Amino acid sequence: MMSEHVLVTGGAGYIGSILVPMLLDACYNVTVVDDLRYNNAHALRGVYGHPNFNFVQHDFRTFPVSGYDHVVHLAAIVGETACKNHPVDAIDINQHGAIDIAKVCQAVGVRTFIFASTCSIYGKMEIPTTEEYPIPLADESYPVNPLSLYAETKVAAEQGILLLGDHNFRVAVLRFATAYGTSPCMRFDTMVNEFAMHAVVEGKLVIYNPQAWRPICHVRNLATAVLTAIQMGHMAGVYNVGGHNLRKSDLAGILRDHMGTEIVVEQNDADKRDYMVNFSRIGQYSPIDPILLPSTGMLEVVQAIQDGLYDNPMSEEYRHV
Repeated sequence: MMSEHVLVTGGAGYIGSILVPMLLDACYNVTVVDDLRYNNAHALRGVYGHPNFNFVQHDFRTFPVSGYDHVVHLAAIVGETACKNHPVDAIDINQHGAIDIAKVCQAVGVRTFIFASTCSIYGKMEIPTTEEYPIPLADESYPVNPLSLYAETKVAAEQGILLLGDHNFRVAVLRFATAYGTSPCMRFDTMVNEFAMHAVVEGKLVIYNPQAWRPICHVRNLATAVLTAIQMGHMAGVYNVGGHNLRKSDLAGILRDHMGTEIVVEQNDADKRDYMVNFSRIGQYSPIDPILLPSTGMLEVVQAIQDGLYDNPMSEEYRHV
């Protein structure tokens, strides 16, 4: 029997460069389409020459998607800062482009469409400040409260894409928590990785709104969830994908305890997000790897910087903004 064929848009990125080898190991034929706007072709050099791998440098918005069994749509302008800096691209790529490629996939007979969304769409929750009351967790039915253009584009894309799902066209929306950990396409503009970078390079960390909560997840767990969504043919609808909810101060404390990092606390921050997320639905299918704890992942990044894997981790090369 011939192997199924997976198309991964944005497959040379932070998550994609972890996911693609997993797909190949699982005996899928894999095509990556990526416009390489971040000069990240190197991220896939470990799979070049694999007989089941194909790479095309192209804009996904005009890429022909017929002939694929599954499409994983990772391509996006990712993050609050990048979308604020490139608002036209953010709306066209994250929202209109995502809905359009899903429509084309449905029309040409693609069986599965997996859309990478974000837990950031939950925005700010009313979280009790005392231990007297149970802490609410946002499940997939929790009202969204997007506080940025990035989150707004993802909400709009979700709404348009979910309408397309039916018994012939399976749609799974994966709302990713904030990713951390090392990747062939490394990023230091995600919160946990950025904390680790400042701790190593500057020896000090400035954190804003330290009591704010964030859902986080190791990048390898996120990639595993995508693979699972392909393999489990009945997974459809929305899934929060993550591992842990931690305060910013908890993350800073890992660095302080491990390497004596000076922590400077500031209360005023334009980023008002404060939310905790329920991951029990995805956990039925793709439980997180217990080895990939927040402390493990953060110290993995610290070690990689200290070992000289990145010449200048504070450079624009590692910040997709």
